[in-house]
Amino acid sequence: PTYDNDKILNMKINELITSMNNFEFTSVELVSLYISRCLEIGKEINAITQHLYLDALESAQLSDERRLTNKSSRLLEGIPFSVKDCFDQRGCDSTCGLASRVGEASQHDCPLIQMLKHEGGIPFVRSNVPPILMAWETSNNVFGTTLNPWNTSKVTGGSSGGEAALISSRCSPIGIGTDIGGSLRIPAACCGIYSL
Repeated sequence: PTYDNDKILNMKINELITSMNNFEFTSVELVSLYISRCLEIGKEINAITQHLYLDALESAQLSDERRLTNKSSRLLEGIPFSVKDCFDQRGCDSTCGLASRVGEASQHDCPLIQMLKHEGGIPFVRSNVPPILMAWETSNNVFGTTLNPWNTSKVTGGSSGGEAALISSRCSPIGIGTDIGGSLRIPAACCGIYSL
């Protein structure tokens, strides 16, 4: 590659979009970079429940073509994002960490994923959760335990622990999770990232 991977991985979302608009790198290259990290680090820390790499690369190609034809830029044009394994997403199981929900792929995207895709975002990986999202550590009988990227003997928190692990290990630039009793805040504190 002709670009600096570490520099890209340290960029904020607005910086990634500006760099792609300036043709410093493409969305295909950006998505490929995050996929390669997921294949290595994401697998090691067991943060991923399902990947959508081929679909993501196709979407990235369309995003690059859109950018080349000077179509009006969308808010997240060409940015990959991870999805907590509780959101309905077309073609994906929303297991919520339960074996009974495996093999029941959703037929549609939930409104949040629809909105992010409409703005040019590219969902590329789904992240691990505790059973029914009701624990402060991320472990279940379907996918196992997600390990803290900073210290694999420590937990990631829950229930958005897979998301926190992916983002803190730079396997995803941004992701969506949920919080009602600390499910974003606790993993953010455990993994050293910000949640909103």
